[in-house]
Amino acid sequence: MYKINKKFFALLCATTTVLNFTACDKQPTESMNLSDEYPSEWYLFPTWSPTGEWIAYEHYAIDSLFGIWLVRPDGSKAHFETSGILPDFSPDGKQLALVRREKIFTYDLETKERTQLTFKGSSFFPRWSPDGEKIAYDFDYSSIWTMDADGLNKKEIGISEEASWRAPDWLPDFSILNQRRLRRSSDEPSVSTDLFVINSTGSEKSRLTTSGRENRNGKVSPDGRKIVWERWERNKAIAVWLMNADGSSKVRLTDGFEPDWAPAGRHIIFRKRGEYTIGEGWDEDDPKVHGSLWIMNLDTKEQWQFLPPD
Repeated sequence: MYKINKKFFALLCATTTVLNFTACDKQPTESMNLSDEYPSEWYLFPTWSPTGEWIAYEHYAIDSLFGIWLVRPDGSKAHFETSGILPDFSPDGKQLALVRREKIFTYDLETKERTQLTFKGSSFFPRWSPDGEKIAYDFDYSSIWTMDADGLNKKEIGISEEASWRAPDWLPDFSILNQRRLRRSSDEPSVSTDLFVINSTGSEKSRLTTSGRENRNGKVSPDGRKIVWERWERNKAIAVWLMNADGSSKVRLTDGFEPDWAPAGRHIIFRKRGEYTIGEGWDEDDPKVHGSLWIMNLDTKEQWQFLPPD
C-alpha cells in the first residue's frame, strides 16, 4: 500500500475524464479505496453488454474498489470486476476492452485473465469492431488507430496537424466515428470539438456536427442508423443528443453525459453528475451528491435512475 494525495487525485480524475483527456489511470492498487473528496463523479462511461445482461461502468466511491464494475440493468448485483477504465464489451459479450495505465488490454469475463495489447504511448477509448475482429482506439491524444483483437497489425488511420482525433466508434460498414478538436473557420478564434466519420483508410467521409461548443462521446446504434452523443453549449447544461448517422435530424434528449446504447437500440444509458459544489458541505449518506446512471426509452422518452437504486 502506498500513499497519494487523495483529494488531488480524485479531483484530477473527475476533471480529466470529463474532458476526455483520461490520463488519471495512474491507478492505486486494487485494494486502495478512492477518496470521497470529489463525490459527484462516482459512475462514469456506462456501456451495455450485447446480451443485455450486464452494464459495465467506471466506479469511484467511498469504501469501494477503484475500477470497472458490473451491474444488472435493474440496478442489482453491482460488483467490482477488474481494475481499469473505459470498458467496452466485445460483440459476443465474453470480453471487455479496457485501459490500464494508459495501455489497452482485453479482459476475459470467464477466466478473469487480462491480455495487454498496446505497449507504447498513451492509448484510450478502445472500441470493438462489429465483427469482433478489430479494436479501434485513440493514441497519444491525437490520432485514431486500429489493431487486430489480439493486438497485431496496428495501423494508424487518422491524424491531422490541425486537430486531435479521439474517441472512435464503428459503423456497420466499418467506417469510424470520431471527435476532433479544431477551429471551426479561419476567422473564428474559438476552438471546438465536432463529430466526423472517416473510412478505414482515414479518408474523410462526412462531418456530422457544426454547432455547440463541444460534441463528444459519440456512440453508434446497434443497427448503425443513429448516433447519440453529449453536447456542451455555453450557458446551458451538458446534454445527450440524438441524430441520424448522416448527421441529420438532431434532437436534444436530456441533461446528461456519456450515452451508450442498449442492445436492441430502443433505450440508451447515460450518467448524470451529482448535485454538489466544490467547497461546500455535503452529506455522504445522500446519494444525490454522488452522481447516477440512468436509462431512457427512446420511444416514450421516459427515463429512470437505476444506479444507485433510487
